[in-house]
Amino acid sequence: MIIYLYGTDSYRRSRKAQDIIADYRRRNAAAAVRAFDFSEEGAVDDFMSFFSSQSLFSQSVMGVLKNVFARGALNMPKDARSVFKKRLRLLCADTEAFLLFSEDALPASFAFLTAAPARTQRFLPLASRPRAAFLKKELEERHGVSPPSDVIDAVAEYYGDDVWGAMSALIPLGFAPGASSDELLMRADIRPAINFFPLIQELRHQSLVHRLEALERLSAHGEDAAKIFALISYQQEYTVACAEYDASLKAGGVGYEEALADLVIR
Repeated sequence: MIIYLYGTDSYRRSRKAQDIIADYRRRNAAAAVRAFDFSEEGAVDDFMSFFSSQSLFSQSVMGVLKNVFARGALNMPKDARSVFKKRLRLLCADTEAFLLFSEDALPASFAFLTAAPARTQRFLPLASRPRAAFLKKELEERHGVSPPSDVIDAVAEYYGDDVWGAMSALIPLGFAPGASSDELLMRADIRPAINFFPLIQELRHQSLVHRLEALERLSAHGEDAAKIFALISYQQEYTVACAEYDASLKAGGVGYEEALADLVIR
């Protein structure tokens, strides 16, 4: 029996393989499960030896194969590849032998692996929204954490098709209760998107709280303090005060970050 999982979304493909193996172990507690990584030296010989005689199998067995075509079967000498394919064809019809493949693709010369009664499933990269929904479900069900949805969306967008990277970034964020979304994204080394010029205008707000929040968001995003200073120097509220700081800034007596903080608090 062949179960062939393939596609470039290796995270979801790997998760599906784990689920299949766990289900197989539940139904066949005494069965042997053996993994073969064909990128490792000797894996081909180990596989051929393990499945050398179907008559040896008095009970069900499972072989988990990966990197078969990336570095293994396609690089075999012609005669060895022919023997390997013959063994696979025999195992396809064996009701007691289960072969679980997990590969990026399916070479045309091995298309027989997906012929009935084989089970196949393809894992292509998800679009942005389905990917974020998958990450949210995965975090909740497998790791028991639930970062804010806007954080998941931002991380999903940042990592794109790299689901492994997105999960690695998101899992720790689920253990930071009380942290704001911006703080969580900074912890993940992802700068939250900001509307730069509207925040510059917020620095003119009558409310000190508004002004400080705007400056904090600009700073957290890594915006250049000298650039911000230059922009607000043209605003009527800051023109005179900026001129007062100009000489000290040029002389190095004060830094732009300090000058901005003083200006906003005034």
